[in-house]
Amino acid sequence: MKPFIKHALLAAFSFLSISGASAQVIARAEIPFDFSCQRQAMPRGEYTISILQEGFIQLSSKNGKSHAVSLFKPNVETGGSGAKLVFHRHGDRYFLTEVQTEDEFGMKLPISKAERQTTLNETRLHRSGIALITSR
Repeated sequence: MKPFIKHALLAAFSFLSISGASAQVIARAEIPFDFSCQRQAMPRGEYTISILQEGFIQLSSKNGKSHAVSLFKPNVETGGSGAKLVFHRHGDRYFLTEVQTEDEFGMKLPISKAERQTTLNETRLHRSGIALITSR
């Protein structure tokens, strides 16, 4: 029953995000590689990052074809000035893990099941890293 409720809530928030319900745009970024945001595979391209409501962040592609919604926790350890997106890289896969705004408000996204599994697989090969993308 819990997975059903989780999927229903995700679908409800996805519907709200697609309809543009009072989202506050916090950044725009050109991401030069395919990546994952939670369960959603996202193609490279230009994205708008918005806060839907406290604790929820949305990524929307400029062409309107790709959307992702994720929970986030405020992150006080932002690690520098300026807006940026932080990705974990495992082999040729990238996972969005953090968003930082121009005013250095950090948002840490939870690690997805796909990233956990990829981490386990890639640890054996020692091909992990971090990628930073600044937003405009």
